Amino acid sequence: MILKILKRIFLSFALCIALSSCSNKYPTAPCFSADGEYVYYCIADTVSLPSEIENLKYSLVRAAFDPSDGRISEQVDTIWSASEHNGSVCHPKASPDGRWIMFTVSDYGTFPIDHRESTLKMIDLETGEINDLAEVKKDESGSDTYHSWSANGRWFVFASKRGDGLFAKPYFCHLDADGNPSKPFVLPQKSSRFYELNLKSFNVPDLGSASIGISLSDSKRMFKTGSEAFK
Repeated sequence: MILKILKRIFLSFALCIALSSCSNKYPTAPCFSADGEYVYYCIADTVSLPSEIENLKYSLVRAAFDPSDGRISEQVDTIWSASEHNGSVCHPKASPDGRWIMFTVSDYGTFPIDHRESTLKMIDLETGEINDLAEVKKDESGSDTYHSWSANGRWFVFASKRGDGLFAKPYFCHLDADGNPSKPFVLPQKSSRFYELNLKSFNVPDLGSASIGISLSDSKRMFKTGSEAFK
């Protein structure tokens, strides 16, 4: 988990440096390809905010990454065009096997959890074909976003407000070798009424294959312990 956070921070800084001369663009949400040779990120033309927020539409692009000096190429390839599809992309995530890239599409902006129309889509990086993941988006009552891949690329988890349209819950979905999704299911709980009575959201669920090195009791103790003075 810590390594993922550090990677995101590094990519954000590198992206800002690479596009520092593009004052008329908004770059955001970078992620590495599975082989580390490319960076995928979202980019949009600048608009007057907040008055023109509904015109803020992000495309998905790809740029080469040079690990020797940490530079991101300014030459980019458009993977998914906002103007062509009349939508806005955010949170791209490449599958660990390098076959797919999944992202969220909403009407505008990059905060899809507040957009009921938000849905997940996926591109086959070998063929360029777009998979609308129709089997995943069966409930139009709430947003689907904040997805994360399993280590083998055959499962993903995402946060969805389906059902009540208010609170995000973690849903799991299996993906076969051809990219066909199964019907998503919500994370089972001990009580069948858990989600009915729960008044909190599960945001940004993440899948991992190793221990995070800290227990729930350790987390509680840290929050109760006073902070150390910065030196």
